[in-house]
Amino acid sequence: MSLKKEKLKFLPFRLINRVFPKQKSIWLFGSWFGDKYSDSPRYLFEYINLEKKDIRPIWITKDNGVYTFLKERNFEVYMFDSFLGIYYTLRASICFVTQSHIDINKYIKVPKIYNLWHGNPLKKIGNDVSKNKKKYLKDYYLSASSEIEKENLFSAFNVFKENIFITGLPRNSAFKKKKSNIKKIIYMPTHREDSKSNVVDVISKDIEKVNAFLKSKKVELYLRLHYYDLEKFNNLELNYTNIKKYDLDEDIYQSINNFDLLITDYSSIYLDYLLSDKPIIFFPYDLDNYISKDREFYYDYDDVTPGPKCFDWNQIIIEVDKFINDKSYYKNDLLKTKNKFHIYQDDKYSERVYLEAKRILGLDNE
Repeated sequence: MSLKKEKLKFLPFRLINRVFPKQKSIWLFGSWFGDKYSDSPRYLFEYINLEKKDIRPIWITKDNGVYTFLKERNFEVYMFDSFLGIYYTLRASICFVTQSHIDINKYIKVPKIYNLWHGNPLKKIGNDVSKNKKKYLKDYYLSASSEIEKENLFSAFNVFKENIFITGLPRNSAFKKKKSNIKKIIYMPTHREDSKSNVVDVISKDIEKVNAFLKSKKVELYLRLHYYDLEKFNNLELNYTNIKKYDLDEDIYQSINNFDLLITDYSSIYLDYLLSDKPIIFFPYDLDNYISKDREFYYDYDDVTPGPKCFDWNQIIIEVDKFINDKSYYKNDLLKTKNKFHIYQDDKYSERVYLEAKRILGLDNE
């Protein structure tokens, strides 16, 4: 269906949306433009399904695979353009997303939008990039993990500060403390706005030497590019014993706690990974260019990145070896940064979001 026909299809529903009766106990969930079953909405959705019988959680998707996956697990799910998908979008009182209401339906807005976002921002986002300030949105809500993050989200989004709640993010319940030797490493670079910048070239450089080192240490390295680099990732060929690709269709938070060391550059994934108390290596090989041509940061990069800074794979090999041999390497810096960015370090993130949502809807006294 063309975008024009799709828009016409939803026009009648947009017109009746304001007068269509809403039900406070119907909560909708979606993520990543409706294409994925992942991130904080997933964790909150499953929590409410399992723990809270006073709410009717419904997942809305555009993806047939997501629809089948959830139907097989007896969760309530509808395609966004199906009769029931449209009906419950009109009936719902609140939705939980990672981007905006387009994760549910770009044409029909649910009255209250709770954006769980998709990262504790290191890079500037929203208004702090475009400087296109708009009128504050009354019924738009966000969660943060700390006072610092709350200030950044307030600056970046068109929301009232009192609509940003420090709850921690539901997806961070994935982190469970466990001691382990370094056997599995994941490399997660963020995307670049400049299409000429190819992280695949960086990955490929010295890759045989990296594989030989990993093999000698009995360590596996998994590569996972950003969602926006899907085409590059799919075209990347790897035929190495100890270097593998992590499927981008898989929700990384389902397995991230199984990795013993993270390598990244400017991805905010590391701020979540701090909760694991495991080591991090930073690989900002294009730092100056990234800041000048791509994105500025909310912080001084060196001040908030508790780990060694490497600019080629030879340096990474050296630093991985240090972490293998010294479990206390950077440990104090990691702890200090974790405490700075995470007020809560427990498994009650979803509970806090649930309680805030009930309060928003006036259900807290029922």
